[in-house]
Amino acid sequence: MLIVRDYNNIIHTIDDKERSLFKEHLDMLDRTIEPGIKRHNWGSQADSFVYACRKECQDVFLNVKKFQNNIQKINMEFDKISTTTLTNIQKKLYILNDFVRQQEDTLKVRESTFIGSFDKIAKKMMKVYELFMHRSPKIQGEWLKFVVSLDSSLERSLKQSVKNTLLDLGKHIIGDKQRQELVPIFRVYNILDTDPSKPKWDIKHEPTHDDLKTNINIFIHKIINVTKVIPRIEKIFRERRSDKIDTIKKELDESEKSGGNMAQAFAKAGMRPDVNYQNLTDEEKLAQWKARWELPRAMDEKDDYEGRISRNGKIRVKTKEIIAGIDGIQSSMGEDQKIWVNSDEIRQLNNMKSDKGIRRILRGSNQEDSVQKYKESIEILIDLMNDIKNRQQQKHE
Repeated sequence: MLIVRDYNNIIHTIDDKERSLFKEHLDMLDRTIEPGIKRHNWGSQADSFVYACRKECQDVFLNVKKFQNNIQKINMEFDKISTTTLTNIQKKLYILNDFVRQQEDTLKVRESTFIGSFDKIAKKMMKVYELFMHRSPKIQGEWLKFVVSLDSSLERSLKQSVKNTLLDLGKHIIGDKQRQELVPIFRVYNILDTDPSKPKWDIKHEPTHDDLKTNINIFIHKIINVTKVIPRIEKIFRERRSDKIDTIKKELDESEKSGGNMAQAFAKAGMRPDVNYQNLTDEEKLAQWKARWELPRAMDEKDDYEGRISRNGKIRVKTKEIIAGIDGIQSSMGEDQKIWVNSDEIRQLNNMKSDKGIRRILRGSNQEDSVQKYKESIEILIDLMNDIKNRQQQKHE
């Protein structure tokens, strides 16, 4: 009953995917227990049999828990990535250039965070693979399926992080649709354009609509580009597995050169025990090595995460919404500009700037009076310009 309890504990602990990976572990356990079920003479060495079976059950159970604990830690890193917002937009008004600079600095920090998480994921993955590295090609195929599932989970997490970031940026540009709230983000100034080459003075915005649109568009692409620092997880698995196999091959070659026990060395390398490798040619040894360690399939040709995320439908829609929001702001900026251009202050400034205005100021005065009157007009002009500056409202976007 103790053996049955231990065995059932394993079966109840693993799911179907894990059972596929641990099939050979379970098959070996079944072969250990089977004699006691079918033909064991319980009158002889019963205690040693029970001990051997329970120890085998315990070993398999510990391996299963080792697998599950490491996968849990990998999933924690996936969650950490998926809940990451790549920017750090504060509830304040930014000058556009300051905003871009500060957020680009934040993106660099997030890149480091992503790299750290991926390094943990890769190490845990290879730690788990130690349980299956010396198993059959069929188990290697099941492991590759598992790696593909990790690859998909990582892609979803990175995609969600980008979505979170664009949602946060969009909240400031186009507002929060659920709360029907717009949180201002940029400080836009009304600037008096005193370009002497123009016939009239005008009001312009700083930054301009084109500057704002261009900078935000570039910034969105930089948000997506953060995911470029993460390579595809299957690619890293294959590279690190290859390094491990190269180490095994190097140890085998050194044993052969030193005249060591080749049968033992090949057995340690996981090669077939029924083959006398010392009688094989180099080509035959290489063929045996390749048959033992070559994975069941080549790596699928996939774009990197950054390329797939940049083409994601929902992310592209959100990007278009943000850019369209900036275009919508232009109409508000245009109305504001019209109000200023048609204001009494700007009209009076333009009248004073014209040749007709200057002649009106100087008409009917002698030379000394004309100079004095022109000086007074300059003072009036300065007062008007100061009045406009004092009345300028900082417009929020």
